Amino acid sequence: MTDAIFLQVSGKAYWTQVHKANKYDKYSITLELDDEAAFVKDVLTKYKVKSDFQKDKETGEYSKSETGNRFFTIRKNSVNQKGETLKAPTVVDAQLRAIPATVAIGNGSKVKVNFAVNERHDIKGAHSLKLVGVQVLDLVPYEGTTNTGFTAETGYTVTAEDDIVLAANE
Repeated sequence: MTDAIFLQVSGKAYWTQVHKANKYDKYSITLELDDEAAFVKDVLTKYKVKSDFQKDKETGEYSKSETGNRFFTIRKNSVNQKGETLKAPTVVDAQLRAIPATVAIGNGSKVKVNFAVNERHDIKGAHSLKLVGVQVLDLVPYEGTTNTGFTAETGYTVTAEDDIVLAANE
C-alpha cells in the first residue's frame, strides 16, 4: 500500500458540511472550480478515482455554474466501518485560526481545500479522495432557510416570557 498524496484546490464553497456530518454520515464540501478544474480532472484520471464532479440528474451532463465553472465535491466519512466516530476535517480562517462549529460557511465563500488521494483496498490500482481540511479566505455567512418572504412590521413581538410558555406547552 502506498502513502496518501495530499493536494490542495481553491474555489467557491457550496453546500458545506464540515463541522457536522450530513445525514449520510459524511463531511462534505462542494467547490465551484474555475482555473483548477483541469488539474482536478487530471488527478481523477491519473489515480482512477470515480468522478466527484456533479452531474445533472436529468441530462447526465456535468453541472456548471452560471459562469460555466464545474462543481466538484470532496467528502470524508464521519464514522469508520467499525462504527467509531472519526475526527471532523480541520477548518481554519485565513490566519490559520480554528473556526468554531458555530460559524457556518455559506455558499460563495472563497476557500482552499486540502484532500488526500488514498489507495483503495477493494479495487486494485484505484484511489479515493478524502477531505482533510478547509481554509476559509473570504467568509460568506450562512443565512439558512429563514427567508419567509415576510418583511418586519409593527405589532406583536415575542418576549422571553412567551418563549417560556411555548417551551412548557411542547
